[in-house]
Amino acid sequence: MNVLWLIMICISIVFAIFTGNLEAFTKSIFDGAKAAVEISLFLLGIVSVWLGITRILEDSGLI
Repeated sequence: MNVLWLIMICISIVFAIFTGNLEAFTKSIFDGAKAAVEISLFLLGIVSVWLGITRILEDSGLI
């Protein structure tokens, strides 16, 4: 599966170079990375809250 991702990334870089859209390609890569970090931090917060609630329920004997 890693090889497939590598091939797709290499093809997209070559295509961006040949079409002259390398600047837009670079911008979209960084925008995608930023979105991925924001989503993962949001999900980390949600998981932390639910794990805290579960821990409180375990300590109180409800679970």
